[in-house]
Amino acid sequence: TRKVLRGRHVRLGPVLIFVPDLNKPAAVRLRALLWSLWNDRVLPAPCPRDGAVSQVVDAATADPAFYRAIGYPLYANRVIRIDMLDRVINAVYENAKEGKFQAEHKMAEWLGSSIDDLYAVLEAMGHKKIAEAVVPEAPVEKTEEAATAEAVKPDVKPALATFRLK
Repeated sequence: TRKVLRGRHVRLGPVLIFVPDLNKPAAVRLRALLWSLWNDRVLPAPCPRDGAVSQVVDAATADPAFYRAIGYPLYANRVIRIDMLDRVINAVYENAKEGKFQAEHKMAEWLGSSIDDLYAVLEAMGHKKIAEAVVPEAPVEKTEEAATAEAVKPDVKPALATFRLK
């Protein structure tokens, strides 16, 4: 059946199943309108910006069922387009070793979020932070050699926190 679903352009991720064509802005707006009408909600429906990968919402007032229906599941205080969420989940499972994985900068970039928001999303998914990020110490005194070496070094991003799979 997987072959049949792939032939119909259904994306099967490790956790999520979705149709990428339904992530297009017009399809998202139409589903938002239809869901709002069916559930007697106020119009216009609160849709994310066209093409937005993720967006911050008020988690206390946001309806998770609405955002799931339009393809933007709610995690922490952020709604995330389902294809980008699937990409992050794939990266988590691919990089997990012995039930642990390290968050990566590219995950935050995919979500269009800060590192702290990425941590909140990962924790809302049920993963537990087990080790804080290690930030390299800055040299106290800069010598001529240190300044030259620093100018030659590529821009290295510090390591991020480690999480345990749920």
